[in-house]
Amino acid sequence: MLVAALVGVAVLAAGASAAGPATEGAIVFERRTSTGVADLWSVDPDGSDLRRLTRTRNNFDPDVSPDGRFVVFASSRTHGTDATELFVMRVDGTGVRRLTRNAHSRRAFTIDFDPAWSWDGETIVFSRTFVRGGRNSTDLFAVPAKGGPQRRLTYTAGREISPTFSAPVLELGFVRDGFVWRRVGTGQIRTFAGTDPDWTQSHQFPVWSRDARIYRSTLGGAEQLLGAGTDPVWSPDGRQVAWVTPRGLVVDGKPITRATNAVRHLSPSWG
Repeated sequence: MLVAALVGVAVLAAGASAAGPATEGAIVFERRTSTGVADLWSVDPDGSDLRRLTRTRNNFDPDVSPDGRFVVFASSRTHGTDATELFVMRVDGTGVRRLTRNAHSRRAFTIDFDPAWSWDGETIVFSRTFVRGGRNSTDLFAVPAKGGPQRRLTYTAGREISPTFSAPVLELGFVRDGFVWRRVGTGQIRTFAGTDPDWTQSHQFPVWSRDARIYRSTLGGAEQLLGAGTDPVWSPDGRQVAWVTPRGLVVDGKPITRATNAVRHLSPSWG
C-alpha cells in the first residue's frame, strides 16, 4: 500500500540539509555518447552555465529534489555495467553518497533506475528489475531519502517504470506496459496511452510523451500538442516545459543545448 510506504519516513540527514543553495532553476540531464558512456550535466533554462556534474562515465536518470539542492540518480559505478544502484549528490556534483545496497552475483543481480522524489523530499520511489537465472521482473520500490530499508510498492505481471508524484497529495503516477497509471490510496487507475509522465507542483495537469511527440492536458481536460520529442518535464513554477529532441534539449520548443549524432541528451529534471 503506497500510503503505508510513505508514512513515517525520516527527513533528510543533517549533513545533506547543510548543502549550499542550488543554481536557480537549473536543468540536470544525462549526456550519453554513441558508445554508451553517460554522465550528468546541468544547464540553466536559457542555455547558459553548462556544467559537468559526474565523471565516472556511467550515470543516468537524474531527478532533482523539490528544494532544488540535491540530485538522485542511477549509476553502475559499484557493480559494473550489468547492475545499477541509486546515489544522491548535491546539485553541483559534490557530496555523492550511495542510497541502495544490493546483493550481486553473475546470475542474480538487481537494476535500480528511474528514481523520483516525493514532493516533501523525504522519499524516493524508483523502478527495480530483479534478474535471476536469465529471468527478470520489474516493480516499483520506495526508499527514505536519507537511506534505509526499501519497500516494494507493486506486485503485478506488468513492468512499472517512470514513477512520478502528482501534487498536492502524494498520488503516484507511473507507466505500465505503455499506459500511464495513477495510484490513489489502494486503487490503480489507467489514464492514457503514453510514457514519461510529469505533474506540476501547483496543479495536477500532466505532460507526457506519445509517439515521439509531447502532449499536456489543459484546464478543459483536453490534450494539447506541444511539439516533437520525448522526456518532458515541467519547470518548478509550472509555466514551461523542457523536453528532449534529436538535436538536444528544448524549453517550450526553443533549443538550449546542442546534441550530435555522437551525443544524445536524455532524462532532464528541472530543479
